[in-house]
Amino acid sequence: MIQEELRGMLESLAQELKRRNQKPEDLNLKEVMAQYKPEAEFRVRSFLVCDSIARDQKFSVLPEELDEHLDAAAKNSKQSIDKVREYYEKQNLLGALTTRLLHEKSLEFVRNQAKIKVTKSKSKGKG
Repeated sequence: MIQEELRGMLESLAQELKRRNQKPEDLNLKEVMAQYKPEAEFRVRSFLVCDSIARDQKFSVLPEELDEHLDAAAKNSKQSIDKVREYYEKQNLLGALTTRLLHEKSLEFVRNQAKIKVTKSKSKGKG
C-alpha cells in the first residue's frame, strides 16, 4: 500500500513539474522517494484507521450524499450534474469519492467522541 501511495505521489509530482515546464526526469528518484516516504506512510496509516472506524461503526454513504457532492462539484465547475457524474464514472472516481466521504464521517465521529481538556501551560519563570 505504501508503494502504491508513493507511486501516486510521484505521478502527481511529475504532472505538477510538467505544468511548470520542468522535466520530471531531472529528479533524483531515490532522493524524492526517501523524502516522500514518511508522508506516504502517514497517509496509508490514516487511511487504514479511518477505514477501520468506518467499518466498526458501520458507516455508509447514501446515494443522496453522493448526489450532494456531485451537485456541489457541478456548481463549482459550472457544469451539469450529469456531466460531472459521467466524468466521475468514466474516471472510476465514484469509489474514491465514497471512500473519502466515509473517512470524513470517521473523522467527524472521532471529533465528536474526543474529550478535550483545556489546561493552562506551565511557563517557566525568569530569574
